[in-house]
Amino acid sequence: MGTTRKMITVTEQQDSWIKSQIAMGAFTNDSEYVRDLIRRDQASQADIDAIRAALIEAEESGKPQPFDVKRFKQEMNVKDPTDEEVRKARQDHAREFNHDLSAICKDLKRIEREWGHKVVSLPPRLLTKGSS
Repeated sequence: MGTTRKMITVTEQQDSWIKSQIAMGAFTNDSEYVRDLIRRDQASQADIDAIRAALIEAEESGKPQPFDVKRFKQEMNVKDPTDEEVRKARQDHAREFNHDLSAICKDLKRIEREWGHKVVSLPPRLLTKGSS
């Protein structure tokens, strides 16, 4: 892909910001930073265009139908057999370890290792007021 040389003017604050991004190792030079901004803007515009197209399609799809709250709630309460199967497997597993959370977690990590899945172990952290 060909390139074109451009000259841009930025404020001192913007220049400092760009330099800090380069110093942190996020980018190797000013041009790389600006190209990244352009790529992000293009992706954002593509998302906006897709939303606009979906809205136009919805507007052109016909007369709006009234929303049936009762029907919606009924559909949301339909039981999925897979949900019940998963719930039962969880209950059986918990019962196997007498509902001991530490033992359950230890066994789940053992299963993950056996299956070859990546096991992530993070150190515990204290909850602070306002965190969740």
